[in-house]
Amino acid sequence: MDGRARRRCWCGCFVALLATACRAPAPAGASDDRPLPRLRVHIAQTQAQEGWRRAQLAGDPILYVTPEPLLTERDVVRADALHAADRSMLLVHFNLRGAAVLQQATTARRGDWLVVYLEDELVVTAPIERPIHEAGLGIDGGFSRRRVEELMSRYNAPRTRGFRSETASPPERRQ
Repeated sequence: MDGRARRRCWCGCFVALLATACRAPAPAGASDDRPLPRLRVHIAQTQAQEGWRRAQLAGDPILYVTPEPLLTERDVVRADALHAADRSMLLVHFNLRGAAVLQQATTARRGDWLVVYLEDELVVTAPIERPIHEAGLGIDGGFSRRRVEELMSRYNAPRTRGFRSETASPPERRQ
């Protein structure tokens, strides 16, 4: 399998099938004070745009990435590890805002590319061929099983009090 195919964003039926067959349980655990793994999901094009940065994975075209990400680690509500015999993937699930942004962007930007940076490393470039209606992305960055488990654990660790996702319930008011 070439590097390009290995680093594709997998979503839809394949991920749903793989997730039901191979999902590792998300660990519960003590609070983790380490920051969440930095995640940036961007739109990219093959034509240069002023202010957009250049990115390329081996075997893919040169892409020009939007300066501002569509989604970040703050949009992630949980993660799962997906394991097959020959690879491991991280499946990140987004909050309601993140899911809506992903669906809107992939509906409006067919023909462009999704680019994913994980901990400041370019790990996925995938052409947008259809809208993504799922609330998450499968990230196949050539990770080891251990690395995927570690990333999943960090995303699923209880968040510090100062962290709120958009899906969190508002605090109750006392009268």
